[in-house]
Order: sequence, then structure tokens, then C-alpha cells
Amino acid sequence: MREAVEEGKLYEVVLRLLPRDGSKKVVFAKCRIKRNALGKTTHLHGTVLDITESRAAEQRLKDAHQRLLNVLESTTDGFMEVDKNYIVTYINQTGLDSLKMKVSDLLGKNLWEVFPSPGSDKFKEHYDQAFLDKRQDKFEEFLDPLNEWFEVHVYPSQDTISVYFRAITERKQHEIELTKAKALAESANKAKSEFIANMSHEIRTPLNGVQGNLQLLELSDLNAEQNEYVGMAMNSSDSLMTIIGDILDFSKIEAGQVVVAQRAFSIQSLLDSLTSTLYAAAKNKGLHLGFEIDSDVPPEVIGDVGRTRQVLFNLIGNAIKFTDQGGVDIQMPKMDGFKATQTIRTDPEFKYTAEIPIIALTAHALAGYRERCLEAGMDGYLAKPVKIKELEQIISNYL
Repeated sequence: MREAVEEGKLYEVVLRLLPRDGSKKVVFAKCRIKRNALGKTTHLHGTVLDITESRAAEQRLKDAHQRLLNVLESTTDGFMEVDKNYIVTYINQTGLDSLKMKVSDLLGKNLWEVFPSPGSDKFKEHYDQAFLDKRQDKFEEFLDPLNEWFEVHVYPSQDTISVYFRAITERKQHEIELTKAKALAESANKAKSEFIANMSHEIRTPLNGVQGNLQLLELSDLNAEQNEYVGMAMNSSDSLMTIIGDILDFSKIEAGQVVVAQRAFSIQSLLDSLTSTLYAAAKNKGLHLGFEIDSDVPPEVIGDVGRTRQVLFNLIGNAIKFTDQGGVDIQMPKMDGFKATQTIRTDPEFKYTAEIPIIALTAHALAGYRERCLEAGMDGYLAKPVKIKELEQIISNYL
């Protein structure tokens, strides 16, 4: 103001006023002193502008900017902003800590000059594309100077790119270890499959010799009993050959290559084959082994005879193994468990076995299903998966 008075210069000032109504005003005053011919000050000539709202808007903008800075400084991700020439204009403290740098190492410098690496051109393409397409992008970047992997998210605007990043080296190491472990497991699985295939071949070779000799025996002069024994041996060797094929199937199942055959086969022929194979085991325990096919079951069905034989062989074999006296009857009825129980309990054909204990082993475990089984005439109920001790306990109640 002294210069304005003494030298007649333009005077500018911002004033805060308190009007009588209690409000607050901010004004911008611009004036110049006017003198007469004698050099005396005669008056002031100028303007006064009310800038209360513009100053409030400026303060709100500063406050919002500060809040944004506070958020960026408190985030757990690194954040930096670069202009269209890749000059770093801002980086938060988390970013500096992740990059092991100081503000002076980055601020105002070209990003690719700070981090020169063989991969820079490749990753620069992501940034260039983001600027070109104005499109968000996400990628992983390895920085040679730090020997670190980073996950990077870029958000372009008109003249800048906002970059969020975090170190993921530990995660990448886990991924590499998992990849190695997966390759090792696949290699081990391949070796196992090759071993199974080789063993199958080695077993088939002598078994083929056994079957060849049995076929020669069948062509020789044999009496009826000897023919029966040779036939049983042939059926047993056929079953063994099927088992060898099943072993190979395990490898196919793991590889997702198993195929279920769809061919016509005779139920009667299948049961006859099982009878000759398991007859000796049942006879050695003094057990009766019998099969019964319901009249409604067709003479031929469509399916995989090998796998059907395997299922029945396991069921009957276990029945023989765990039965000490009496017999093992395999029935092929066209009925469910409830109908089968009713038939056993009421059909005169089963009068000698009508009181045989019947225990339901079922995957149905809904409320009321146990009561339904007991009402149908069953003696017990166990929901799958069946526990051995529970099964032994319920069986012991009837021994």
C-alpha cells in the first residue's frame, strides 16, 4: 500500500469482511491513487469484487484433494500417477516402500528410465494401449532391479494414468511350486499307468499259456466230471483275464478314458459262469450256492457283461466269505427292496426262509425312511456310508 501511495502503483488486496448481519465476506479490491496537478492525493479509483463463493469452492477442492491424498497414503496398495510421457507425478508411501525407493528417486522422472529391463518394452505396450483405448487393464510385471513380481492395474484418463500395484512374488513362487508339483504328479501317474500296463502284459502271457493248455484238454478224451473241472478252470481263467482288464480300467478311469460297453448278453450264461467259478469256495464252507432269475427278467439284456460280472462276483464272494452256514441265494427279481421283503415274508415259495433277517442298506437317509423299511417287514436299517462296527452290531443281534 505504501508503494501504491508513494508511487501511484496499482494496489490489489483480498479482504475478509464481517458485515453487520453476522455473515462473512471475502472481497478482492483493486485500486489506484489519483493526484492533482500539485501532486496531492485527491481520490482512489478502483473496483471491489465479492469472491466469497469462489474462495469457498477453492477450499472445498483443496479439502477433497487432501482427503484423496489421505486415502491414497493409507491404502495397502502402491499407487502412482504418470503423465502421457510416463513422467511420475505422484507416488504414495506404500508404493515407495514396495519399490524400495525415495520420492526423489521417482518423482519427475521417466518410469522406463528408472526401471530399465528386458521386459520394459513388453509392459510399456500395456500402458500405451491403455492411453490409446482409454481402457482399464490388469497384468503382471517382473521388475529385474528388484527381482520382484507385481500385479498392476492401470486406469487411464485424458492425460494421465493412475497405476495401482502390489508385490506378488510369494504368490508367484507358490504358483511355480504348484506347477512343478502338478508336473511331478502327472509324471508319477504316467509311470504308474505304464507299470500297470506292463504288469498286465506280463500276467497275460502265462495266463494265455494256461488257457491254451485248458483248450487242448477240452479236445482230449475226458469224462463228464473232468470236462466239468476243465470248464470251471476255463471260466476262472476268463474271470482272471477280466480282472486284469479291470486293473487297466483304473488307469483309464483316472485318465477319463473308461468306456462302458453296450452289448447284448445272457443273464443265465453269466450266472452259470459265476456258479462254476464260485462253486468250490461255497462247497469248501459247506454252503449251498443258488441263483434264481425272475420270469420278468428278459433272457438277454444290454450292458457291460464284464463289469456286471465283476459286481456280482464281489457281492457273491463277500456273501460266501462272511456266511458260516446255510446258503447263498442270488435272485434277479424285477422288484425293489420293499417288494422283495414282502415276497420273502409272505410268498409260500419262501416259507422256509420267511423269518430270515433282512437289513436295509440304503443311500436314502431322509426322515421317515427308517420307519418305512421297518413297516415293510425289514428287521434293521443302516444308511450309507455303512460303518463296519454298526453293521457287525446289527448282524450280531440275529446270530
